[in-house]
Amino acid sequence: MKHKNARKIGYGPTVMAIVSIVSAASSVAGFFGQKKASGQAAAAEDRRAALESRLNDVNAQKARIAQMKEARIKRAQIVTSTAGAGLGGMGTSSSVGGIGAVSSSEAGNIFNINRASGFASAIGQAKTDFSTAAGESAGWQSISNAGSSIFTAAGGFGTLFKIPTVGKSY
Repeated sequence: MKHKNARKIGYGPTVMAIVSIVSAASSVAGFFGQKKASGQAAAAEDRRAALESRLNDVNAQKARIAQMKEARIKRAQIVTSTAGAGLGGMGTSSSVGGIGAVSSSEAGNIFNINRASGFASAIGQAKTDFSTAAGESAGWQSISNAGSSIFTAAGGFGTLFKIPTVGKSY
């Protein structure tokens, strides 16, 4: 049985309400799906950044070890050449100065390796922060789009302050 006002109002408002509900439901479902995917992407980005940081640490450690090995070889060469020349184990002031220069160079190079490693870690963190912010931005954009779709489906500004009455179809 039809409602007594069905002919006067028509089915337009009912269809519009159903469309609005379906639109809202699909927008909400899409938002939660996007939020879940964004969370998974952020977690993957965090894992990638952690692995990249660890690789950077391993490479920096290898570079520090190579630098220390090179400095030990240079110091040994200076001591060997001094002792081979018959100048004794302590050598001359020039050999002592040479050893000091090698040690100073080693310390400076290791400092630069550590500084470069710190910059690489900071860059990795900045990439992670960017990805997280981009994911959050996409989530808020999804909410905005859902609200806009629902508002448009409900008639937008044209029907914002209108109250439906019997006998009129909007």
